[in-house]
Amino acid sequence: MYRTQPETLCETYSFTFYPYRRSLRHPLATSHGTWQYREGIFVRLTGNRGTGWGEIAPLTDFGSESLSEAVAFCQQLPKTITAETIFAIPH
Repeated sequence: MYRTQPETLCETYSFTFYPYRRSLRHPLATSHGTWQYREGIFVRLTGNRGTGWGEIAPLTDFGSESLSEAVAFCQQLPKTITAETIFAIPH
């Protein structure tokens, strides 16, 4: 994951997130089974330089965290966060 360093680590951002579940138009067959849908979380940061969007889309079968772990992580973050907090989040 690529993240650029902001000019100051003191800048604050409004943090919101939106879990999603979308059906796939064409199911995707993998060695772990067939996926009928894709789940994840849209993340929005709003600061004095504008709004940025990101996505957390875990692939648990391939070794990443689960969606419920990612949602729990987002829930424990404050609604206003600093750049320092953002850059302390593990990849």
